[in-house]
Order: sequence, then structure tokens, then C-alpha cells
Amino acid sequence: MKQYIVKPGQNIYDISVLLYGSIEGVFDILVNNDIGINDTLTAGTVINYDEEFIINEGIQKWLEENNILPANGDVNFDVSEIVDLQPRIIVDQEGPTSLIEVTLSSGTMYIDWGDGQNIDKLTGTSAKMFDHPYNDDGKHVIRFYGNFALRNFDIREINGTYYALSQCHVSGSFKESTGRNDLKTLFL
Repeated sequence: MKQYIVKPGQNIYDISVLLYGSIEGVFDILVNNDIGINDTLTAGTVINYDEEFIINEGIQKWLEENNILPANGDVNFDVSEIVDLQPRIIVDQEGPTSLIEVTLSSGTMYIDWGDGQNIDKLTGTSAKMFDHPYNDDGKHVIRFYGNFALRNFDIREINGTYYALSQCHVSGSFKESTGRNDLKTLFL
């Protein structure tokens, strides 16, 4: 019997597909743990599972080899606000926390931290510091959505690779830690 620690945003079906390669693994999870089919799992919960009871080894191995973490659990944010928006900035983040300081000149910015937790919404022109902790030291994809102009943008403490998908005008200061010149052309 092995143990698995639930990651943020995962439900029992996500874990079943990850561990067994099929949703049918839910029954093994229920048998080996004191949980019900409708129970909400929280990040950090320990799940016992039979590592030899793999239903679809091809799917299970593909998820593992491609570092895919199914996490379709509920979040406490109405995603209808961002469903029609394209991401403007993406960060491949690694580590236990992300620290961002941002001041908008105008518009609205949404930050999806990539861990299944709430999406932060920023409006107004006051400086805002985001110190987002993760429940693991894994990799996360942070996405910035919205129709916004930046006054100041400090992403030195994210620990990741940054991609601006469109030009983001910064009227004040732009600070980042990679020293990449291509970023400076995207954050004018």
C-alpha cells in the first residue's frame, strides 16, 4: 500500500486518473480510505492506494512522463469573468511561493496562480503586493489575464520563466530577474 498527498484543486476523480489511469480507480480509493464519493478533498490529505492496481497503464504512465497533474476541483472564483479573455503574461514558476508587486495605470488584472486556488482580481491604481504560497514545491503556470495598463510591475521574486504574449505598457518601472532583453521589448 502506497500513499499519495492530495494537491490543491484535486478531486477524487483527478486522483483516480492520476494513480490508476482511469476514473474506475475511485472504487479502490474509497475502499482503502475513510472517505465518501461526495467528500471534498483538501490539499495535504493523505490517500492510501494499491500501486499494483493500475487500470490503464498507458494513461497513468503518460500523465507521469509528461508531468501532468489533473486538478479539476472547485475553486472559489467565478471563472466566467476570465473565460473569454486570453492570457497576456504567462510564467512557468517553480518553488513554494511567488511574490509580485504590481500597480495598474488602468483596467483590471486577473492572476491565476496555477494551483487551483482562488484567482486574484486587481482593479484601481493602488500598489498591491501578492505573496502567494503554494502547498507544494512543484511547478505552476501563472497566467495574467485582463485589459490593463501597468504603472509598475515587479516580478523578480517569482522564480520562473516569463512570457509576455502581447505588449504590456509599463509607464513606471519594470523589474525582473532574468536580464532577458526580449522581455524589455514586451514590457515597454
